[in-house]
Amino acid sequence: MSEKIAVVTGCSKGIGLATAKHLCSLGYKVFALSRNKELMDKEFKDCDNIVPYEINLCENIEIDRFGKYLNDTK
Repeated sequence: MSEKIAVVTGCSKGIGLATAKHLCSLGYKVFALSRNKELMDKEFKDCDNIVPYEINLCENIEIDRFGKYLNDTK
């Protein structure tokens, strides 16, 4: 059986936060993206299947860096 993986943006609050938590409850490994890792660390401290990742999606170099990170974590 393959692992279910999700990438969710805007995870420090609001819909992104709720979506990440919901997907985690469904058994997904969630890569949670936001510009504010400190808030994500607080929100996801009890969620073992959520990987908080600080990123500014307006910067192409950061998107490339995340892609390499994601590829290396397979």
